[in-house]
Amino acid sequence: MHLRSRAHVSHHKADSAQVILAFLVTAYATLLFTVCAYWAGLVPDELLNAVDKKIFRAKSERRPGWSEAFREGIRAFSDQQIVTGIALIASAYATLNTISVYHWRTVVYLAWMSSNVHLTTLTVLRRMLRTNSAARTLRLTGMLVLLVLLVLALVPTSSINFSKAATNVPYAHAWYVQNPSFTPADPAVCFWNRRYMDGISTDSVLSYILLGCNYLWKVTSLFTNTHKAARKTLRERPARVFPRLIRKAALWRGSRHRAVYLITAWPYSLLVGLYVLYVAVFDFFESFAASMAILFVSLVWGTLNLIIPRAFLRPYMEGDEDHWNFGQYLPLLLLLLPVMSVVEEFSGTLPLRLPICLLSQQGK
Repeated sequence: MHLRSRAHVSHHKADSAQVILAFLVTAYATLLFTVCAYWAGLVPDELLNAVDKKIFRAKSERRPGWSEAFREGIRAFSDQQIVTGIALIASAYATLNTISVYHWRTVVYLAWMSSNVHLTTLTVLRRMLRTNSAARTLRLTGMLVLLVLLVLALVPTSSINFSKAATNVPYAHAWYVQNPSFTPADPAVCFWNRRYMDGISTDSVLSYILLGCNYLWKVTSLFTNTHKAARKTLRERPARVFPRLIRKAALWRGSRHRAVYLITAWPYSLLVGLYVLYVAVFDFFESFAASMAILFVSLVWGTLNLIIPRAFLRPYMEGDEDHWNFGQYLPLLLLLLPVMSVVEEFSGTLPLRLPICLLSQQGK
């Protein structure tokens, strides 16, 4: 189990360069498509708030067919991402006894990125899912499956030993940076055993918190009642209570001695500043621009955690990792299907001017 020589990492199909490339292409295509639609005015007006309209100058232009094509394109990307995420992590569980630490970490990051992309698409599909209970139930079922698989997959990665093993390779092909109790080539199944778990890493705790909050945020927005209740509690009620308290505090300070006025200046300014900051942060995260920004940061973070370790461990990988054959082209082509769906949706909205022109010439 524990390697003392060069840490050769065995091949796993889910980690092949072709699968990673195909996934990254579709994930960034989803982001690019959403950004283009945002600036082109195809995002429905109910998804834009004051931050979008006043700060980012976004506006919704009612173009017959184009907004519907945008929604259908996003739905194609959304379906692809959730299915891909479940398939990737299910393949890792199927090979749990043999999959290495490096490949397990890679699959978890791919599934995590897939989950983030899918959750972002729910912002656009929110109105449709609120009115279509069958589609909402199916979507929530898939989200629950992916969430459970991700939470369980994070269990071995929460160990400090796992983090050390992911980067513990021979330096200059001769000696290890750390005592190689574990290496990237060791089976990830070892870290399901408490004996090999040496404490909990802070990264795993943060991962659990972010994953839970993101899912809770998006699921809440899919139901009208829960969305209204959350907004009333977190935004509307503080907007009524805090300005009243600030006004009373200002009147009280103005009626007191100057020394009291000066002493309470700092607490009063802090209270006003915290309230303004809270409102600004809440309104930003409620905007459509925030969804795109969060997705962009998630994709960049996930990409770095996929590309950098792979480049670092490439000398120790088996030779067929980057070999292209039919089995490697197939996942790339299948993952590009949503792009074809988007092209098809938007091509149907273009006016057919050429046939009309030809008909007019024939009439002459």
